[in-house]
Amino acid sequence: RGAESVVSVSVEMEDGSSKSMGTMTFRCKNVPKPLPVFAGLTIGDTRIEKVQATAQIGVGAKMDDFVFDLQYPVVSFDLSTTLRGELITRKSNTNRLTNEMKEMLGNVGRNQKIYIENIKAKAPDGSINPIGNLAFTVY
Repeated sequence: RGAESVVSVSVEMEDGSSKSMGTMTFRCKNVPKPLPVFAGLTIGDTRIEKVQATAQIGVGAKMDDFVFDLQYPVVSFDLSTTLRGELITRKSNTNRLTNEMKEMLGNVGRNQKIYIENIKAKAPDGSINPIGNLAFTVY
């Protein structure tokens, strides 16, 4: 917490005494929220090819412009689309598409919307957090 952190290093000598080796101040930066990803597409992308959607196995999370390799595995999400005039929503309690979801995607047509919502990911500290929603038009 905060914008800076001070790190002090000391060594224990053979005689049991302690010797300071120095102190350094480091700038601190909060870990950014990961972005949801489906078929390589993320927030801001609005169009998806049907073949691209049906080839996917699940939803992921990525860190944009962050220097450390932190993993945020997706733990659940909802997939919705309109089929035969009815809005259908299915839930996955993993990062993977369920068989029902794969069938839904196989039945979408041109200009239909696909919504991937309530995407939740597990942070390195173990907390489960919402990371956003995705919406695509099939072309």
